[in-house]
Amino acid sequence: MKRSQLLDSRRNLLPTRRALIGCLAGGGFLFSQRASPAADGVPQVLNFFVPGPPGGGLDRAAQGLARACKTVSDAPTPRLEFSPGESGLTGLARFLARRGQAGQILIASLSIMGTGLASKPLLRLGEALPLAHIANESLLLVVPASSPFKTYRELIGAIANDITKIVFAGGAIGSADHLMAAAITARHGIDLRKLPFMPVVPAGLTRVSALEARASCAIGTLRDFETAMGTGEIRVLAASDIKSPGINAVDLSQGEFAIDFAPWRGIFAPPGLADEQLAGLTALIDRFVASAEWEAEISKNKWAPARETRDNFRTFVMTEEDKAIRRLNAMGVI
Repeated sequence: MKRSQLLDSRRNLLPTRRALIGCLAGGGFLFSQRASPAADGVPQVLNFFVPGPPGGGLDRAAQGLARACKTVSDAPTPRLEFSPGESGLTGLARFLARRGQAGQILIASLSIMGTGLASKPLLRLGEALPLAHIANESLLLVVPASSPFKTYRELIGAIANDITKIVFAGGAIGSADHLMAAAITARHGIDLRKLPFMPVVPAGLTRVSALEARASCAIGTLRDFETAMGTGEIRVLAASDIKSPGINAVDLSQGEFAIDFAPWRGIFAPPGLADEQLAGLTALIDRFVASAEWEAEISKNKWAPARETRDNFRTFVMTEEDKAIRRLNAMGVI
C-alpha cells in the first residue's frame, strides 16, 4: 500500500477494518455494560485496557497508573483488563471497537502503533484519541559476547559495507525494535529494503538465543536483557537514550550517531467521545500522572518522564505515525 493511501486512511477507514471492528463488537469479549459517567464526564469505574499479557511493559505502566489513580481523591475505581495476542493487534482492534465508552482507556506505545500500521488489515492507533504522553523508555542494541564487533562504530562500518550480512533481531514487524533498526540504517544512507530483521516474540531470553543462532545484533529493553547482561553473555553497544547508570554505550539520542527515534508510552481514549468526556478524563489523568506514586513508578522502571498537554500529545502522535509510515514504506512492509 502506498504511503499516500495510508495517510488518506485518516479520513476514510478501510472497509476491511470496519468489518473487523464490527465482528469484534458483536463478540462476547467486550464489556456489555458501560460505567455510569459522573456529572463532570468522568466514569465511576475506569478500565485500564492493556493490549498484551500480564507482566509485560504495558502491564507495568497500567499497574503503576492504577496505583497512582488510587491516591487521587474522588477518582474512579481502577480496573485492569488484558487482551494479549498478535503483538498487541488483538487488543488494539478490540479497544477501537469500544467507540463512545468513556470508562475505557488504552495503555499503548510506539510498538502498538507500528505493528498496527504493518498489519493487514490496517489497524491505526491514531483512530483512538490521545490523552497523555506518560513515559519514554530506552532501547538497547546488543551483540553476543563472542561478537567480533567490540564497538558501535565497528558494527556501523560492517552495516555500511554490506548490510545484508548483519541480521537484527527484535520484536514483531513494525515494533519499536524494528523501527529503531530502520532508524539506524536510514541514518547511514542505506536502502531500508535491504535491512535483514528477524522478529522474535516473546522477548527477553529468546532474543539472546537468536543472537546465539544467526542474528548479528538484537534490540530490546533493559528488562529484556538485564539477566544476560549480568552473566556477561551479551555486550551493549548503543542505546536509544542512556538513562540507566552503569551502561557504557553510545547514546543514540545525541552526538555523532544520533537518530530520530524515541520509544514512548501513552494513554488513549476510545473513538467517539464527547468533548466534555475527553476534558474530564484529561483532567483526571493529569492528576495521577503528576502524583508521587507515578513518579516512583517512573524511577523504578528506569523510564524517562514525559508530560505534554493533550493537544501537544495529539500532534506528537500524528508526527510519530507519519514517521512510522515513512519507515515501514521504505522497508517495503506497507
